[in-house]
Amino acid sequence: MADVADPSAAGEVVGSKDRAQGQARSPWRWWLLVGAVLAAGFVALAVLVSLRGRGLALSSNDQNFTPTTEVGSALGVDVRFQAWLEASPLGGHLRPARLVAALGGPVAMAVVMVVLVAGSWRAGDRRRAKFAGLAPLLAALCGVAAKPLVGRQVGFSFGLPSGHVTAAAALAATVVIVSFDLVAPRADRRPLRIRWPGRAGPPGAGPVTGRPGSTGLTGLTGAAVLAAAVLAPVAVAVAVVLLRWHLVTDSIAGLLMGLGMVALMAAFAARWIPVERPMVARRLRRRLGYVIVAAAAVLVGAIHLPYLVLTPGGLISLNAAVSVPPATGAVEEGAEPTALSGIYSGLTVRATNLTMAGWFRHNLGDSLDPIVARDLVIPPNKDGAEFYEEQRGAFVDAGQVAVAVAERALGHNVIISGDGALVTAVQPGAPAQGHLQVGDVITTVDGASIATDTDLRTALAKVAETATQTATGTATAELRVRAQSGATRSETVELRLLGATGRLGLGVGIATANLRFELPIDVEVDGGGVGGPSAGLLTALTVYDLLSPEDLAAGRHITGTGTLALGGQVGEIGGIVQKLHAAIAADADVFLAPAPQADLVTWVAAGRIKVVGVATFDEALAALQAR
Repeated sequence: MADVADPSAAGEVVGSKDRAQGQARSPWRWWLLVGAVLAAGFVALAVLVSLRGRGLALSSNDQNFTPTTEVGSALGVDVRFQAWLEASPLGGHLRPARLVAALGGPVAMAVVMVVLVAGSWRAGDRRRAKFAGLAPLLAALCGVAAKPLVGRQVGFSFGLPSGHVTAAAALAATVVIVSFDLVAPRADRRPLRIRWPGRAGPPGAGPVTGRPGSTGLTGLTGAAVLAAAVLAPVAVAVAVVLLRWHLVTDSIAGLLMGLGMVALMAAFAARWIPVERPMVARRLRRRLGYVIVAAAAVLVGAIHLPYLVLTPGGLISLNAAVSVPPATGAVEEGAEPTALSGIYSGLTVRATNLTMAGWFRHNLGDSLDPIVARDLVIPPNKDGAEFYEEQRGAFVDAGQVAVAVAERALGHNVIISGDGALVTAVQPGAPAQGHLQVGDVITTVDGASIATDTDLRTALAKVAETATQTATGTATAELRVRAQSGATRSETVELRLLGATGRLGLGVGIATANLRFELPIDVEVDGGGVGGPSAGLLTALTVYDLLSPEDLAAGRHITGTGTLALGGQVGEIGGIVQKLHAAIAADADVFLAPAPQADLVTWVAAGRIKVVGVATFDEALAALQAR
């Protein structure tokens, strides 16, 4: 009788074979799906934040800034989570938070990568070793590259995604994948083992799974690794928000970036990186791929980003810039120029176009030089040459104002006139938006004539006084405006509190239209091509010392910065920290700063230079006279 095969047995054999093939199937498609979902989540969050706009008033607790949805790209969830976190029992524990945040720092990243690479290499698994060395580094680099593309600025740099959280998440994911060999097919996975000197494993164990004196990452050990991998990035994400280094959406984006890039790298490793050393032809193709990647990196590094890096610039010798022409001399008795016993120096900031390569250098060097959006410094409708030409004109105008303020302080009769208050900028969301445009000239406020920018400030201050007498705390101003075309119109504007000053205002930048002076003493100010109005305060002090019999400098090297209005008010400027560093490098004795910025400058100076905050020219005089 012929043998007949049992159909059920054949089906069982075939089914076992199919299951074995399924178990041996590479997990690269699964990792690709996970990475794509996480990457899509990051892109969606980045687009949402970038649509909010650039810029954000947020920095460390040392400077006591607070996120707000009224400035830049903070979301409502950022403000609410920040308030909740700081009111929780964790609030105020900054020292432990800094230690936790260090888990996402470069030192922790380097240590964990070295341990994982060494352990994988010793286990004879080249794929895991390469993955452990490349995945966290690639995630960190992609996070750095994404920051300027999103454009959310936090303090002196970019915020989204958080670099610390990206690194911590990437390290945690890499630890789990390498420890449990999750890039290999399920049937071939070999968890790493921890070696313990003095202990022996079971007799006859293999070279990888049973080395003497080792413990496999299973049971409690594996659970501990998983728990640490989950908790570490979450703890870092909370710590950087508590420290106000980042917003909560920065941390969420960091988690998505770190996990997503490691998942995509796991798909690449599972699909294309072999466990053993590849053949010669494959090695040659791989090396060619490395060359292509390096060339692409060079090209990407040369891309110009729409940002500027502000670094300390040079000093302006005001002793040489300010002079009294001998042909004209002093027209009033006792106004003859005197020799200066000290040095007066203006300070500059160098603005450099940011490239992708420069952004990476900025991160690797841990630089605190601020990065600002280019169109916040240079108007989009102007090229660089046109802008800097305007800035040189602003220096000349500021020099004229400085001479007028100094001569008036010396008691001379200075006649100042103009054709109104020129609108030079309108802040987004300001009360004046929709009512005033750049180039408009305000000629009256509530019927009072306006000839200079000082007249406008005085008139608006009077209007603001009425706000304290009303139930709503608001006030309106009736403006007469002359457009660039020459046509005139009336505008009714409701003054509101301005976040930067805490006072009611229009929210515009102003200057005097067709500013004119009648000076009793002819003084020349030559900046040698330097631009900007921020040397106004120091220029006025130089003129005062030059025309006064008083020895104001007293042999000191005096530096500082601040705009100067016709009424003697000292205004805030940008890049003050970089100017401070330039003054310290020049071994100056005194640094004069606008009063609202004095606390920040004093904290940064850390006793290396005497910092004096001043609100007016008279206060600056008094500070120098007090020695």
